[in-house]
Amino acid sequence: MLKIYIRSAIRVLIRNRSITLINIAGLAIGMAIFIMIALYVSNELTGDKYHVNLERIARVETSEFVALPMLMKKMIGTDLPGIEKVVRISYMYNTAYLWNGKNTFKVSDLLVADPEVLDVFSFNLVKGNPATALKEPRSLVISESNARKFFGDENPIGKTLRYNSTFNFVITGVMSDLPSNSSIWAGMITGVDLVKELGTPDYLDDYNDWSHYVFVLLSPNVSLTEGRTQIHNKLNREIQALIGQNDFVIDFRLNPMKSLYLKKGAQTDSLQHGSKQVIITYLAIGLFILLIAIVNFINLSNAASYKRNREIGLKKIVGASKGSLLVQLLIESVLLSFISLVVALLLFQLLYPLFNKLTLANIHPRGVYNTAGLLLCVGLAFITGITAGLYPAVYLARFKPAYILKGSTESSRSGIYTRRLLLMFQFAISVILIISAWVIYHQVHYARNMELGFNKQHIVYFSGRGNIPSHYTAFADAIMKIPGIQQIGVTSAMPGYSNMTWGPKVDGIDRRFDAIACDPDFIEMLELQLTEGRNFIKGSESDINKAYIVNETFVKQFELKSPLGISVREGKIVGVVKDFTYQKANNMIGPMAMVYMPELARLISIKISPHQVPQTIASIEKVWNNFAPGVPFEYSFLDESFDRLYKKEERLFNLFGYFSLLAVIIACMGIAGLALYTARIKTREISIRRVYGAPQSAIVTLMFKEFVIWLQLAGIIAWPASYYIMNEWLSQFAYHIPIKWWIFISSTIAASLLALSVVLFHAIRVIRTNPSVVFRT
Repeated sequence: MLKIYIRSAIRVLIRNRSITLINIAGLAIGMAIFIMIALYVSNELTGDKYHVNLERIARVETSEFVALPMLMKKMIGTDLPGIEKVVRISYMYNTAYLWNGKNTFKVSDLLVADPEVLDVFSFNLVKGNPATALKEPRSLVISESNARKFFGDENPIGKTLRYNSTFNFVITGVMSDLPSNSSIWAGMITGVDLVKELGTPDYLDDYNDWSHYVFVLLSPNVSLTEGRTQIHNKLNREIQALIGQNDFVIDFRLNPMKSLYLKKGAQTDSLQHGSKQVIITYLAIGLFILLIAIVNFINLSNAASYKRNREIGLKKIVGASKGSLLVQLLIESVLLSFISLVVALLLFQLLYPLFNKLTLANIHPRGVYNTAGLLLCVGLAFITGITAGLYPAVYLARFKPAYILKGSTESSRSGIYTRRLLLMFQFAISVILIISAWVIYHQVHYARNMELGFNKQHIVYFSGRGNIPSHYTAFADAIMKIPGIQQIGVTSAMPGYSNMTWGPKVDGIDRRFDAIACDPDFIEMLELQLTEGRNFIKGSESDINKAYIVNETFVKQFELKSPLGISVREGKIVGVVKDFTYQKANNMIGPMAMVYMPELARLISIKISPHQVPQTIASIEKVWNNFAPGVPFEYSFLDESFDRLYKKEERLFNLFGYFSLLAVIIACMGIAGLALYTARIKTREISIRRVYGAPQSAIVTLMFKEFVIWLQLAGIIAWPASYYIMNEWLSQFAYHIPIKWWIFISSTIAASLLALSVVLFHAIRVIRTNPSVVFRT
């Protein structure tokens, strides 16, 4: 019996080739997009699941900050019964130049950590001993991909890599590449000795630098609440003793590792995170586009039902039951869905590289071509087939033979309204996507062009390497002799990338604020506006490591009536600058201080003339090569790097743009099918109107009436939904655009014109049909 049903279904699909091809195309696109998004969502929801001790790992945080001082490990100690191990990790020196004896490579994935990192986290060592790999100073564990990059097929154990032309790392282990959904990202790991070696001698005992991460491994059977209580009490006792204030309390918390990937902290966080909001957004887009394709199927099947009426009526007369007809019609739908799945998998092969590029995802065909993946695809095709075919099947199976055989082929009033409502639904989704793409585009444009409070033009910067840090004065003098060089300065961070947080006393009270180490030239280069006080005095012993210039928010938030001369750490405030954007537009401007600390200022910034830029850069490189021979000269322009801050939003815009286009294309496929069948039904009526002299514009209007009102209603329905969605998205930005009314109207008009152009095409075809041909048929 099943064989007969399938054979009959194939005949029907072939007989209705036009509608079959439209349905296959729509369903295939919808399925391909849904499969890609499903793989992405699956990957995001399984973040950090590779850690064996996942349930027992947690990051120590406060109610305000996720980064803590290195000193915290010593403060936690080894005597807490609920804490088995404590490990610190830091990305302070994640960028480095490593020389393998032949070539120099720039790396940006160096993780500094305690030796216990290999015990707490499941970083699988394929070579080397985890118990001893990071015990010795200057030991280095590298990933398999880095091992191939540096040493090819040779065994890297025992080999050396020269770090920034200063000393050698010894390779003591090779680990498997970390998965893309790992919170901790690292291509190589070295011990915390590097921080002590490159920083000040007492850096590991410094309480004021809140720039690192502290993880704990809870003892077996110890709850998160118990562990948090022990750490909270112990750390506050230690801090109170350190600062001499018994009433000072910090709210320490434990953020479980199992939720860390999708739970970014309040402070700037260097760990890698997914986003629940992005997951929900992508999943909604995938479901919406698949629903648009399903609605197409339902609509076209419903519209084409008049061609099946006589067939269904005859089958009922000869004894076919309603159930058997329902099964036959559902088999047609499911068969078409499985054909669409095959086409969808071909589209997936073509589109997944583009999807990865747009989203920075890491989906791969192996996620589909395995038992679980193929079962999910089969389930998707079956559910899609049943969902898409159920209403048309019930609609056709319920026809009464007597009514059908009278020759009535017009669709029922309920069928007409159903088609129109479904058309409104799919078109409304298309408009929502288009409006969202427009709002995202304008927000990105606004963020890139907003008033920043500093000059970002014609400033090139790079990290000081080789002998440059120890011979900076000579290097700066050589640079200033180059024609076209206007200024040179140093800083610890460029605007947009500041993430160093300090917690020293300000006027005797412990405060938390963002900090940038720089020199007076850097402040002049950015053209920051001093509202009170003065700039640093270059080379002044009374200013170096002691002078602070704060922003206006620092003064307001800490209620400093007369900020000049106020004590900060071991120094004092010498100036106040007007607020400027030192982070992304997502963040409100917070309290920030610039301190004259040359030893922490590792970035060199140069202001150049806008004329003959290539020649100026080439001259800078020549000076660089004299001071850092063998180290590649890599630089960035401040305006370009600031634009890169919004790559995530730009990717989201591109994604919405592509998906909006696909949604409109699928919707237009459905409109094309409906227009085709509307034209066929109204061909005789139109021919009669033409014989009686009706103008072509009247014929086009007749065709448009079937669609235009419903398309506009769909647009209006989409407006409140898109406003709510985009308002929620914009709320993540401290500074954002208002949602303008014209975006809603223009998006609806643009989508309507595209849809109606499809209707116009079919209207013209009908107009060109000779009436005599119609009357003879």
